[in-house]
Amino acid sequence: MYAIKKSGRINKKVLIVLILVVIALSGSLFTARQVRRSFLIKNDLEKGNTAFNQKDWKTACKHYKEYLGRKPDDINILKKYAMARMSIRPLEAANILQATGAYRKVFRFDPFDEETYKQLTKIYAGTGNVEELAHISQTRLDNVPGDTDASLWLAESLINLKKLEDANQVLSEQINKLETQPDKKSEYSHACVLMSKIAGDSKKQGTSEQVLEWLNQAVTASPESVEALGSRALFYRLTANIEGLSAAERF
Repeated sequence: MYAIKKSGRINKKVLIVLILVVIALSGSLFTARQVRRSFLIKNDLEKGNTAFNQKDWKTACKHYKEYLGRKPDDINILKKYAMARMSIRPLEAANILQATGAYRKVFRFDPFDEETYKQLTKIYAGTGNVEELAHISQTRLDNVPGDTDASLWLAESLINLKKLEDANQVLSEQINKLETQPDKKSEYSHACVLMSKIAGDSKKQGTSEQVLEWLNQAVTASPESVEALGSRALFYRLTANIEGLSAAERF
């Protein structure tokens, strides 16, 4: 009985020692992992920034991607990563997708970031993703009421989505505001062009005269606007039987 009890006491001591050893080893491993993680984070950040400054976009993307895998909420690096992706040539769908994801994450963190919003509008407008364009424009307006660019992008998206009444309401408010802002002639011109699209839609049953009136307002507001001049020229080309048109306009 004594031997058994003695053996039992020895086993408890050994067990305690083993537990302490395991705890010590676990702590060492954790510390080692943290040290290695910190090293990798610093290394990828430094190499990514160096490549970015040298416009070596592929290398920058490689290191920024590794860095963001460990620091996913770094807004400044998310922006750089997105820019690097969009700078790779030829521009491929995979890079556009990665850049969009990074910009969307920044936009969720900070919907007040105007530059990020503009980058997203370029991507969505360029890829024809009008649903997302409408969504981010509405989000922008919810956080920055009165943003002219966001209002015009929202209106254009709504037109493409055939939500003409909603688009008309947005544009009417903007045109009333822009009429009192002489420094916003190009925006006013663009709003008039968009209004001409609504007037010319079959659902609105507008007349050719109404369409032309909006286009004339667009050109008058911004005579150098390629959009306004081109839209009116195309309208003249497609519609030659409007009452009151001169021979030159018909031509």
